[in-house]
Formats: sequence, C-alpha cells, structure tokens
Amino acid sequence: MAVHIIKKTSKQIICILLTSLAFVGVFFYGVGVGITHQPPVSTIPDAKNVLCSNSDAYKPVIRMEGTAYTLTTARLSYFALDSNGNLKLRNSLPWRAEGLYLFNRTIDPNGVAVVIMDPWRDMPSEHLNEYNGNIIESHILPFVNRALSRGHPIIVLTNDPKSVKYNTKIHSELQTLVENGNVRMMFHQELDDECFAAYLHSNGIKSIVYTGFASNVCVLGRKTGMISMKSQGFQIFFMPEASAAMEFADTWDEQPIHDATTKIISQWVAEIIDFDEFMNAAVSYGLESNVKN
Repeated sequence: MAVHIIKKTSKQIICILLTSLAFVGVFFYGVGVGITHQPPVSTIPDAKNVLCSNSDAYKPVIRMEGTAYTLTTARLSYFALDSNGNLKLRNSLPWRAEGLYLFNRTIDPNGVAVVIMDPWRDMPSEHLNEYNGNIIESHILPFVNRALSRGHPIIVLTNDPKSVKYNTKIHSELQTLVENGNVRMMFHQELDDECFAAYLHSNGIKSIVYTGFASNVCVLGRKTGMISMKSQGFQIFFMPEASAAMEFADTWDEQPIHDATTKIISQWVAEIIDFDEFMNAAVSYGLESNVKN
C-alpha cells in the first residue's frame, strides 16, 4: 500500500514538475515577446528565408546593357562637403558651411535601379488619382522611358491585389511595360527591408533612384523606401519632380510639404536628381564612375 502511494505520489510530483516547467517556459516566452515584440526563438525555422525566396516576387531584374552617363546631383548640408559628398575635416572635425552642394556624377545604369513607389490609379480619392496621375504622365512616364533607353533596371512597387481591395492598380502605361517584360513589378506584402536589399544586391544593384508617392510617407517610410535602403547600405537618389507629398488641405497648389520633404531628404538620405538634368544627361566616355557598381 505504501509502495503504491509512493508510486502515485511520484507520478504526481513528476506531473507537477513538468507542469511547472511548462509554465516557466511559457512565462519567459511571453516576457521575450513583450520586450522584443517577436518570439525570442523562432517558432518557424528560417521564416525569413521562406519569405525572401518567393519564386514570383524574386525573379531577376529586367535589364538591358547601358552606357554610363554624367549628371549633376545636389545636397543640402549644414557641414562642409567635399566633391564626393563626404564631410570635410579640420583637425579631425567637420565645420559649419551651410549651403547647396553640387556633385558631378558618372552613373553606370547597370548597377543603379529605378524604383517607382505606388503609382496607383485606384485610390479611394479621386483627387489623389487625378493629382498623382498628372505627375505620372508629365514626369514619371517620360523618366521611365528615358531610364529604359539608358539601360536602368526598373521596379514598380505596389500592393498585392490578393491581399488589398484598393491601392493596387498601377497606371495603365506602366502596367503595359510590366506585361511586355520591360519593368519588374513587386508586391509590398512579399517584401521587407532585408529581403528587398538582398534581392537588389543579388542583381548587382548598389544605388537606387526613387520616384513615386508619397514623398513624405511611403517613399521615405516603407520598408522598401529610402530610409530603410539607406540603412541597408545603398546610395540613394531622389527625383522630386517625379513625386509628390501628402499635402494639407490648403497646400496642394504650392506644395510646400513636398518642398520641405525634398530638403530634408537632401540633408541626409539622398542626392537630388533634377528631372531636366536627367533627361538631358550626356553620355560618359571613359570617366571613372562616382557611383560604384
């Protein structure tokens, strides 16, 4: 009888210990999630690799061999910059020399991708559809056609219509370029900053020219946007004429938000490319590229 009780008690003790261990494990797992906002140990092995290997999203960029060309880019800076855009130093310290700095860049289009962010025509706002549509037709489409002729890989970023009911359809002429195999289209739902960076690096891309909408929202802030890709080590350029900001009710005509955003971008994220400068840029002959590929 005593042996039976001991065996029963032992089983109970083991059950209690196992239950306690399970409770402790769940507790610390919850603490980890609460602190890091993600599981301390991945519950799905190599989940990132699964996301990054989507066969439809990660087809190679579409490119034609291009010839290097030269253009002038611009940045605003509080401190003095040299001709390569680096800080000038005196006694190992930068010094104040506020102003607009210009750079003569020789660009090899084989390693410089053009990103068109969210060129939608089905937004739940007719004002935005019309406003952004005018910029697409007046600047983005001419820029894209010239960029294609120069040999740049071009990527359109948009939403997957399987996941989102609106903000998915892109301008019809861009859609035709996608269907004809001239432009690669990728979905936000299949990307994050690390995946997008890995995709670009695997295709030999070292620099990105950003266009699209909105300059102060998605172009800057998306995981595939300028700030994230700057952090991933890419050289970033921005063409403000081929973009626009989300303005206030009384600022759409003058676009002060877009102007201010462009200045902020030029201070630290990207060098500014002027639309007319790009369209008229001269072919480079034997010059060393400042945009390394």
